[in-house]
Amino acid sequence: MADAQYLQDHPSSQRWTAYRILPLKDMSTTDDEQRPPDLDRESLKLPRFHPSTFIQNLQSHVLPDVKAHYHIHRPQGLAMSVLRIFIIESPYNTSMAHPGDSLAPPDSDVDCSRTLYMAFPDASHYIYLSKSQTIGSLGAAESKSFRNLVIEGIPKALSRPRERYMLKPTNISTKNISALLHARGVGRANSAGGGWNVYADKKKNESPLDNTLPTPPLSEESSDESSNPTKRKANKRNGDALYDSHCSLKRARLCAQARFGSTARLDDGLGIERVDVAIEDPFPIRRIYGLDDEEMGSHVSVSEESGWIPKVKVIMFGAHVFAGVRRLVENGIIEGQRMPGWLTGEEGVTIGAVRHGRIRGHRGSGL
Repeated sequence: MADAQYLQDHPSSQRWTAYRILPLKDMSTTDDEQRPPDLDRESLKLPRFHPSTFIQNLQSHVLPDVKAHYHIHRPQGLAMSVLRIFIIESPYNTSMAHPGDSLAPPDSDVDCSRTLYMAFPDASHYIYLSKSQTIGSLGAAESKSFRNLVIEGIPKALSRPRERYMLKPTNISTKNISALLHARGVGRANSAGGGWNVYADKKKNESPLDNTLPTPPLSEESSDESSNPTKRKANKRNGDALYDSHCSLKRARLCAQARFGSTARLDDGLGIERVDVAIEDPFPIRRIYGLDDEEMGSHVSVSEESGWIPKVKVIMFGAHVFAGVRRLVENGIIEGQRMPGWLTGEEGVTIGAVRHGRIRGHRGSGL
């Protein structure tokens, strides 16, 4: 099919949003003695996916006055199945629905609004849905209504008697399907982003609960300095500005390595092109009035009730947002030690709001 080949040749042509498949209620069919632990039982709560059965169930839950064409295929090099849904005829895109020629959308907008892609990663409890890039108001409205209709029908198509499921939207959206598979896929990197990625490597047996810290490998620069102690003392005695800047850049690189780990590389192919975060923390009044901790206690209740929250929104976009942040940390422009975790990508968030220092879902993210 031409659309499947175009999606294979242009993987960034669609914007994907991840949804999590969750059971609607706990399955308590097994006895307590035979019931596995909670973590193992949570991993077993995955619906059985058979393409033909899923398409038949999905057709039964779509409006009867809408005729659609379904096509499923597996892209090369990606561990997932992609289902393409195309509306052939509906009462909203016929000539009777647009009596005036000026109100009718172009054919390209109609085709884009009629098409929806649905990706199923292998052995994962996530599902990806594409979002149309149409600009026209009529095409966008039709695409939104059709997309909401499909989202409502997916849990019903996956459910079985006594096994009901629901879709929970996540706060990650990107055009890079490989980055979405890395952050919301079947691998161990789902909950190990940023500097925690080192524990997701199967070849390493390190654990954050170890009592003894591993010895970091010595770099070439540190070995040169240890071999020439007279040169190091001379540089410190002379107070060379270049030596101080060199040490600060070295500390910045080590801090970036600790905060980002092996992620956020320019050549890793997992670039996120846009991150939108709203800051909803109240404005700190401690710095304004210069109050001590004891004097601040009497003003806490007043500041919480009538605290002023400025409207601050951080928007970052580019070819690889988190790789750019890492480069800024390595160059000493951003202080890596005080940088929040959501700037490293360890939260797996592209749309969210920061409240009391923690990031959570925001309007438009579905949470």
